[in-house]
Amino acid sequence: MSLRSKSLLLVFWCLDPWLSHSYISTGNCTTVYEVFTMPVSTRALQQMAIYLGIVSGGGCAAMYYLIQQTFAKSEYYKLAIEELKKNDVALDALGAPPLQIRNIKLTNRNNRVDGISARIIIPVCGTKSAGYLHTYCIRDTVQKRWFLQEAILQLLDGQHFSVFSVTKDEDQS
Repeated sequence: MSLRSKSLLLVFWCLDPWLSHSYISTGNCTTVYEVFTMPVSTRALQQMAIYLGIVSGGGCAAMYYLIQQTFAKSEYYKLAIEELKKNDVALDALGAPPLQIRNIKLTNRNNRVDGISARIIIPVCGTKSAGYLHTYCIRDTVQKRWFLQEAILQLLDGQHFSVFSVTKDEDQS
């Protein structure tokens, strides 16, 4: 194997004087240095690192976008938006139409979805104001459908509007 093909820098310290004739020696200690050359230049490695960083960053951004689109297509998300669009008082406070629905913040720990319930916060805005639609849905496992239990619009100025709420009388019937 040639020196160029070796990929490690080897350093040997030998204290045995009889080996010193085959190596570069200084006193009782013998040192062997095998210098290597990299098969790829550092410039190529830098370009590869930059390219892989861009590709992985783009992949993460695409995955984040696809997860948000999955939320937007879900039944519990659509139920809450439909109820908001039916509530004229909340729409007037927002200054809608046009009603703009923003993407859910996936890093918000208050957004929780499991097989039984979904509690999400949907950012919305209109021409007058903006805010968050706090929703809570439960899933009927027999019918395999989501049912909206509560939707509250909280504006950035602190106002709250009950968009939808299931009362105990309606829930029992």
